Amino acid sequence: RLPVSQDLWRITGADLIVRTAYQVGKTPLMPLFAASVGAGELLIGAIVSVSTMTGLVLKPLFGLLSDRWGRKLWLLIGLTLFSTIPFFYGLVETPQQLLMIRVVHGLATAVFGPVSLAYVAEMAVGGRAGDGTLADGENHWLRLDPNEAEVPRDYALQHLGHLKGEGA
Repeated sequence: RLPVSQDLWRITGADLIVRTAYQVGKTPLMPLFAASVGAGELLIGAIVSVSTMTGLVLKPLFGLLSDRWGRKLWLLIGLTLFSTIPFFYGLVETPQQLLMIRVVHGLATAVFGPVSLAYVAEMAVGGRAGDGTLADGENHWLRLDPNEAEVPRDYALQHLGHLKGEGA
């Protein structure tokens, strides 16, 4: 039986809570909330997806920053954002305000996602991670959250062939 570190249990628990709460808030509640503050169909789609797009663009950057400045700092930043941003949803009165909060919420996803994965990878290899492998572009699509990765991953696998031996 392999020993499991307490840090692994902690990061797993935090990840479970953060991702579950985020998904519950995003689907199916976010479109209903957006409509209730007056967003039209197109804006509802933008509100739901802008957080994903923020994460898509910024995850490699925060993976790299955590390689340079350490995981714990960025984990704390990500968890702080995740735990405080939901309180601002109650102040929303317009679709534009909701869109801006969703951008900031996407920032939390962009910070916490790659940093938590890198933290676990670092535990697995005995602290030797941090060489930029989590932030490299070649495998980036394979490390996104499931909802974020579906379209670009499927396109890449169908039209660009197999990526590092993983195929459709």
